Amino acid sequence: MRILRKADTGGHPLRLRGRTDDSARSPAGDEGTAASRTRPEEESAPFHTADGPAPDGHNRRRRRRIPHLPRPQRHLGQLPTRPFIRIENLYSSDCKTQIPLIKLDESTDLIKQQCKKEYPSFLNIDGHYALKVVMKGNGILSKDAICIRLSSLGGTDGYADYVVKTNFDGWKELILSDLDNAEYPDLKFQGMDDQLYKIHRFSTNYTRISSLQIYTAGECNGVRIKSIEAVPLTPNALVNPSVVMGNNSITFLDSLQSGEFVEYQVGNETATIYDSIGNARNTMVEREGRFLVSNGKFSVFVHGIPELRNAPSEVVLTFGFYGDYIAN
Repeated sequence: MRILRKADTGGHPLRLRGRTDDSARSPAGDEGTAASRTRPEEESAPFHTADGPAPDGHNRRRRRRIPHLPRPQRHLGQLPTRPFIRIENLYSSDCKTQIPLIKLDESTDLIKQQCKKEYPSFLNIDGHYALKVVMKGNGILSKDAICIRLSSLGGTDGYADYVVKTNFDGWKELILSDLDNAEYPDLKFQGMDDQLYKIHRFSTNYTRISSLQIYTAGECNGVRIKSIEAVPLTPNALVNPSVVMGNNSITFLDSLQSGEFVEYQVGNETATIYDSIGNARNTMVEREGRFLVSNGKFSVFVHGIPELRNAPSEVVLTFGFYGDYIAN
């Protein structure tokens, strides 16, 4: 899971996760690192669902994809590529119910501890699809990460991977609301197997969790974890979300529900909000100044008013392009 940085939301916590698409040029990253994508119309959805009773009666959960978006039609005189900005509003958690998964020694670095726990009689965490992690990072310049993997027992049961980049200072309580299976091909987690079907295809049976294991990428010196608990997903709408870069900003005058994303194509008077099944509605935008994103690091913030004041908001921000690949 990409992170994780507090942004100004009028006193309410908001997590921002940078993401860029490089279908038209070299990707630009934010202050925490950003993962490159090549096909923005096939991004993973920021929400999950129980797919209903499986044939054996157990609830399972798998990733859903954002519906395919038609590429904008080109007109004479248009550039071969057209930039867009996308905000995906994720689910949150009010943590009203919590199921303990593992407790670790908070005074000892993670890499010096036993990072696997097995549940011989299985653990039923159905309905608690998010994780609450109390952990300490190892600095904003760190390129390390951890992966928390839940395994369920069965020949057609898959893994549930939750990734956290450790590039923050001090202790934080993090809500990991979405799965990150195979989302970070650049990270090499030590000792992690690569069973393709369990990672990419099979869903996770949350009524029969058999084990939890924490993997590390990089040195992870100074990274510590106090506890990991399973918590329920909670919808948390974000009112009038805005993207701010320096003195320039764009504000979307709507309430963005969890599981929805808003996409703005540069030059349009309105933006479009899509829900989980592809229904769309237009929303007005307010613009101040002009975004200029250069190669390399830059700072960008997402502001908004969370509907639930006692639950953190988390979004995924994407800068990308529609159109042909540009090469020198």
